Amino acid sequence: MAVGIITGAQGAPGGIGQTNRVSNSLFNEFNFIIPDWIPDMFDRYGRENYALIMEILNKSTLEDFKTQTQTFSHFEKGRSFSAGFVSANVTGVTAGAAVTFTLGTGSYWNSGTQTPFRLNEFVRIRSNGVLGRVTAINSTTANAWTVTVTPAQTTQLFASNATTTLSAGESIELIGNIAAGEASGRMDSQVPFIFRVDNTTTVIRDSAAISDVARMNKTQINFGGGDHYYYKFETTELNKRFLYYVENACLEGIYVNNLGSTLGTTGVIPQVLANGSSVNYLTGSGTITDLQNLTRVFDYNGGPSEYHALQDIKQRQDVNNTLFGKYNNGAIRYATVGGTEEAAVSYGFQSFSTDTYTLHFFRYKPFSASSVFGYTPNPTLGSFRDNFGLFVPQGAVPDAQNQTLRPNMQWVYQEMPDYPGQKMYTWETGAFSENGKTDTAEKVLNQICYVGARCIAPQQFAIFQGVAS
Repeated sequence: MAVGIITGAQGAPGGIGQTNRVSNSLFNEFNFIIPDWIPDMFDRYGRENYALIMEILNKSTLEDFKTQTQTFSHFEKGRSFSAGFVSANVTGVTAGAAVTFTLGTGSYWNSGTQTPFRLNEFVRIRSNGVLGRVTAINSTTANAWTVTVTPAQTTQLFASNATTTLSAGESIELIGNIAAGEASGRMDSQVPFIFRVDNTTTVIRDSAAISDVARMNKTQINFGGGDHYYYKFETTELNKRFLYYVENACLEGIYVNNLGSTLGTTGVIPQVLANGSSVNYLTGSGTITDLQNLTRVFDYNGGPSEYHALQDIKQRQDVNNTLFGKYNNGAIRYATVGGTEEAAVSYGFQSFSTDTYTLHFFRYKPFSASSVFGYTPNPTLGSFRDNFGLFVPQGAVPDAQNQTLRPNMQWVYQEMPDYPGQKMYTWETGAFSENGKTDTAEKVLNQICYVGARCIAPQQFAIFQGVAS
């Protein structure tokens, strides 16, 4: 398998494809994160949860957003400049002669009924820069429009490279009516396409029950903060699992249509796989060129100057072997993640700058089964997140609807009207609860949230995947 950019710049011809609350402070603390470095939070919940780290470092790249409906949306604008592609070879091209070709996949909108090509607009062949003018367009068949182009000079062939063939897959770029001439007429309008991108929230729930004896019995074990009661331990573990469930649903996505109803949310990774870029490298043999493949697609798709790289341990080791210890003299930076340098290094970030981009590498344990579940996957069968990395842009993109700046990635929580401001709603039942009394001598803690992922401008993200050969 060739190593390099699998899918690069996306979007031609000009857009982007698609009062009863628990009083226990520990149980509610995720609703009230203070943007500051709080080591005690990580003593309890570990350093694996990317969303929690981003909240505490007060980075706007990943932020919470509230919605009142299960379906939430944002709007994205297509590219301002457009192009199309030749679907089949056109042979026998001669100097100065008009050429008629059929537009191929990626040259249309609205199920093949619209295209950015306009009569009288000048176009350019990408392979050799030859210019021509659109002199006819035939739009009788969806997804099979024909375009006739006459070369700008009598001595030129509107063909690919030094041949007499306009080749299938050739890129034809629209560059405007740049030689309109005297008493020219008006042009057809050309407006970037506006997309509404929809997603839904999914429901995540968990519970923890503790009996009267267990709740009242003090142990010899300190479960944190000088608390020796098993109740403290159980609520901490419940929260730790819940954080994993939320982030896994938002990153990986969940779709269910075989259990009597349709449920779930489209995760960030599926959206990037569908509309973003993919770059691979040879596992164990990574080079600086592999990272430059990444920065090229960032550049092609208008990515911001900083990226966070969420990596499994195998890819992190490959990057360490490739970069760290080899490229010094100021190339490596540690204090630009957010917060203080002490916090950034403590959370495990390492940074590298090249091609005007700064990449912040972060060991993301949820990608590795051994770190989360405590077993080693069968080496013959493998693991679907081995040698895997998700590069997350650290920027903000204006919503095409109202120009509101939104970070590229958001966790969107659906609010319950009776409990505004709560991301995760918690309640108690049982004889030992403050409310919700029952006649059973126990205390049951319940936690629920309605959450989904918003991935804005997925073409600015990238999947970095190691391959064997």
